[in-house]
Amino acid sequence: MFRQYLIQALNLMKQNRFFSFVYILGTALAISMVMMMAIVYYIRTADIAPEVNRGRLCLLDAATSVSKDGLSNWTGNLSFKTIREVYYPLRTPELVSAYIRPGIFTYNVGEMQLRIPGGKDKFEINLSATDAAYWQMFRFTFIDGKPYTPADFESGLRRIVLSETRARQLFGKPDVAGQGVLLNDVEYTVAGVVRDISAVNTITCADAWVPFTLYPELMISDGAEGVLGMLELCIRCRSIDDLSVLRKEIDQNRKRYNTTLKDWEYIANERGDVRTWRTFILSELDWRTSPSKQLMQYGLLLCIFLLVPAVNLSGLSSSDMVKRIPELGLRKAFGASRATLIVQVLTENFLYTFLGGIVGLLFSFLLVFLLRNLLFGIEQMTGEVSLSPGMLLNLPVFFITFGFCLLLNLLSALLPAWLSTRVSIVKAIMEGMNQQYGVQNFDNGVEFWFTLDRK
Repeated sequence: MFRQYLIQALNLMKQNRFFSFVYILGTALAISMVMMMAIVYYIRTADIAPEVNRGRLCLLDAATSVSKDGLSNWTGNLSFKTIREVYYPLRTPELVSAYIRPGIFTYNVGEMQLRIPGGKDKFEINLSATDAAYWQMFRFTFIDGKPYTPADFESGLRRIVLSETRARQLFGKPDVAGQGVLLNDVEYTVAGVVRDISAVNTITCADAWVPFTLYPELMISDGAEGVLGMLELCIRCRSIDDLSVLRKEIDQNRKRYNTTLKDWEYIANERGDVRTWRTFILSELDWRTSPSKQLMQYGLLLCIFLLVPAVNLSGLSSSDMVKRIPELGLRKAFGASRATLIVQVLTENFLYTFLGGIVGLLFSFLLVFLLRNLLFGIEQMTGEVSLSPGMLLNLPVFFITFGFCLLLNLLSALLPAWLSTRVSIVKAIMEGMNQQYGVQNFDNGVEFWFTLDRK
């Protein structure tokens, strides 16, 4: 039965190509907008190496300190002192790691240039400074060598990890562990080389990584008794359900830490609270709006993207269904039920929405690729936004597309189909005579008119 419906739908598409084109195009545009939002949200929140285990990662990028006299307050990143006293001793999470992203590093230290000893070519790079736990927190793929060790970090040995692209630029090959490089004319030893990181990985994207113990000026701050600094924090929980316990332990450590301060206090507030990965990403889009409110806004946009094209497509379907009233009436005369006719129309209409969904999905891939810098905020990040096929084509996006096609099909075709199948058999037949011979069907009778051909 469904096979027959699909064959009939294909025949109808051939007969009315303009209607088919407009319907498929309208569906494709609506679906492409929704899919763009779905793809961007998926990439920002799904596990994409090296940023894996995002579901149980918590982030902290701000701290607030107030004077004990209540006259002053400051907000900024964390100092190494604060992290060492409050966060490194935590027992609830699996792992705690501190780091300085390239943007903050460059802002405070200046541009970093890399070259090989004796070489003339210098390459400006995006440099990230981290602790040793950073390499356990995230899953980098090492092509050669290994990360710098806790001993390297503590002793301040000049070790550097390079991306594959930078290693090839400098040496012409990636296997360069143990080689020497000059970072702003200071010699470092290459500890390892990792595969390039796309800028969609907002925490880990960089060209090179060094221990932040090599830059003491980034570990301390003169303000607020050293509470504030340049560091950010990532915490990997054993389970995201441990978040409430984690916050209690942080609060205990914070209060103990404050007893060592003379004139300032490290306080807990919304901006200085640990946040889940999803909450953190949403707050980065607009920190002034709460994550729950942002989700409501995105939900409203999805409804608009759904309802507006559904209304337009419903109008197109209604116009097309008027022409099919005689056909539906004839089927009813031969015993077809209203439910059967509605299923027939929905099946035929689903072919349009399915084709529109395919076109829309492909169009969304193209738009995400062309607008990737804008969609992922490249102005606030470093590196190249590279998108793999796995980021774009994945099961969540596929099911969202399929579900959206089904829902759009129901909203745009169900009402016209239901109204058309309510027409009585007599009226449906008279409508057919009207369309073919010039017979109008009225509730109070029948009117005929004839047109004479003039020779």
